[in-house]
Amino acid sequence: MQRSTDQTSLGGQGVVIIYRLNDDHTEIKKEDGTTAAALLADATLNMGLIKSTNVAFQENGGLTVTMPHLSKSQVFLDFRNLACPPGTSSTGIEVVLEDGQKITNNGGTPKPEFLALIYPSNLTGDGQECIIFPCTVTNTSGSFTTSQTDLTELSFELIAIPAKADISFPEELHDSVITGITAPISIPVGSYFNQSFIAAP
Repeated sequence: MQRSTDQTSLGGQGVVIIYRLNDDHTEIKKEDGTTAAALLADATLNMGLIKSTNVAFQENGGLTVTMPHLSKSQVFLDFRNLACPPGTSSTGIEVVLEDGQKITNNGGTPKPEFLALIYPSNLTGDGQECIIFPCTVTNTSGSFTTSQTDLTELSFELIAIPAKADISFPEELHDSVITGITAPISIPVGSYFNQSFIAAP
């Protein structure tokens, strides 16, 4: 493998795009969870004003993404209420029986699962970095502290989960202003994410 000689890193795009997934991860949905997403406009959340994107890879092959942001709006509040219904727990209890059956109790209504798309950095010569991953939203997301002199900064954390089926992310769901993608991006079943560099539009 040839060593990269250009390490110039420009900041991320300050955007997160999120779509709903159906229960078995075979379809990408609109916010209503029933209609298939066909365009960028069908995203459940397309949010800017992101202060930073912090990607942490995990030993289990997954990742967590933390994005403090300044988008304290009804749009974000509506998304948080969808992603973290009252009575749900981020840390459910799962027991695997001897015959392989799984018994799960998350303390309330099952949490919706999503497909998230972030553009964390732009490396000169390699194009725009893109990470796509199935995920849930932590219940602590949306926490904030106010003061008289500072802007209100909200927390936002996504936890990657393994794909339950092969996921194909079509080019129509990307932001064409940011990337010039011309073919779907795949996440194999059992994988937590796809990380790649895509040419500029």
